[in-house]
Amino acid sequence: MNRKKSFINNLKILRHQNGITQEDLAVKLGVSCRNIQRLESGEAVPNLTTLLKLEEVFNLKIEDFLKKDLFLANNIEVKLNEELTNL
Repeated sequence: MNRKKSFINNLKILRHQNGITQEDLAVKLGVSCRNIQRLESGEAVPNLTTLLKLEEVFNLKIEDFLKKDLFLANNIEVKLNEELTNL
């Protein structure tokens, strides 16, 4: 998976995991909802200001958005925590 696809997938997953709509994210980033739609579809790439705001919103470094295994690791951690809770 290339970095652009990783960014797109990670952005969508992060947004959904945090219960943030495209409209909510647009407000937090100071951009239009259409801009978020274009980012998530791969039609546009974020500028530096948007990237820095994404870091703040999701409390992640930009390089984390580009990691293809970011959410695999997170899902494993969540599953382990659920199993420990059920013991």
